Amino acid sequence: MIVFDLVGVDRRYVNNDNFDLARIVNQPFQPNAGDNQVLADDGYFRVYDATVGNPFASGRASYFHNALGGYHAAKIGRIQDLDDFYLSTGDIGILNMMNVRYILIQSKNGAIVAQRNPYSNGAAWLVENAILAKNANEEIQLLDSLDTKRTAIINKEFSNLLPIENIQRDSTAIIELLSHSPNHLVYKTDTKSAQLAIFSEVYYSKGWNAYIDGKPAEYFRANYVLRAMQIPSGEHTIDFKFEPQVVQTGGSISLASSILLMLVLVGGVYYKFRS
Repeated sequence: MIVFDLVGVDRRYVNNDNFDLARIVNQPFQPNAGDNQVLADDGYFRVYDATVGNPFASGRASYFHNALGGYHAAKIGRIQDLDDFYLSTGDIGILNMMNVRYILIQSKNGAIVAQRNPYSNGAAWLVENAILAKNANEEIQLLDSLDTKRTAIINKEFSNLLPIENIQRDSTAIIELLSHSPNHLVYKTDTKSAQLAIFSEVYYSKGWNAYIDGKPAEYFRANYVLRAMQIPSGEHTIDFKFEPQVVQTGGSISLASSILLMLVLVGGVYYKFRS
């Protein structure tokens, strides 16, 4: 009687409409023609979904791709600023510096297609000029109509890290991404003189550390949100590693606590048997 009563009451509150098929839950989005176009490219780049009203409030593109956008309750303030100032107006220059190779658009017949952006700056590039900005407001304003492939905007607080104000680019110089993972990026450089490199990754000094040939190196902010670094001449390997101190400190405390607990337990057992 209890079982029949529970089933009758439960069915009034929870019915078949409250359940989804497992395959739908496990794969909430189905790839469209545009997604398949992008997935056929195995390079390292970002995708911008222009088919939705606000790419930063939709997680669909991020389900399939390394997207510029996607929803998260905690947003990076500077990325939001870029969206408010430029991305929401379709500024291609900002998409270029953010390494956006494909833009998802809706065709006249309603189909979603991937439009390739041939002007993307890539994962990293070398610039010829640096413009110093007085503050963050000037940084973001100077990005308007900026040729990001040739010129970088640097806050004056980082001026001591620039090789020279006017960099003469070596036409034979190269910088390329060798490997990438969420917490480790590896680049290779080959230049005849010191250069200024821009990396299409968000600047975040509280956790990301840079290394040149295994030795710690300084990097700084460029173009309001990206990373920049002075590259010495010659062939070098550059690593960016996510190594937040808070995680290392927490791990050390956890390990020390575990060892202390084990010592207390062993000491307690020893004292009990001895007594």
